[in-house]
Amino acid sequence: SDQAEVREQALLQDTAAAMREGYDVATLSPQDALSYRLFDAMAKRSASLFPYRDYGYIFDQMSGAQSQLPAFLINIHAVQ
Repeated sequence: SDQAEVREQALLQDTAAAMREGYDVATLSPQDALSYRLFDAMAKRSASLFPYRDYGYIFDQMSGAQSQLPAFLINIHAVQ
């Protein structure tokens, strides 16, 4: 539901904010710094895209309308 998505996004952003406040990336090991930067980038990207979560795109590379019929035919009918 939309309420669950809002709660999930709030949890993600709260966790990212706590990470930013609690850790200095300069003091972390290279592996930990990489994990920090990856999580931070993912949280920022998620925040920027969240307002558009209800937008439906007709042409989506993997799950758009144009891929449904071929996927159905491939999965249901044997290719001879």
